[in-house]
Amino acid sequence: MQNSDTPTPLAEKVGPVSTEPSFSCSICGEPSRNICVWCTLDACANHLCEKCHRCTDCCECPQMHEHDTL
Repeated sequence: MQNSDTPTPLAEKVGPVSTEPSFSCSICGEPSRNICVWCTLDACANHLCEKCHRCTDCCECPQMHEHDTL
């Protein structure tokens, strides 16, 4: 017996597939695409130092901690 229904292509059943991985910042939970080079946890742009590429928890750069001295 053959099924007379035409099968729906898989892409139409599940919808569009994103090729970019989806991660969450380990500090705030926002979407992120980067990791800390020190602890290797996911970090969003707001929590990753542009100079050393560490998250704000690991960064030792003086400019990242200026807000702590207020």
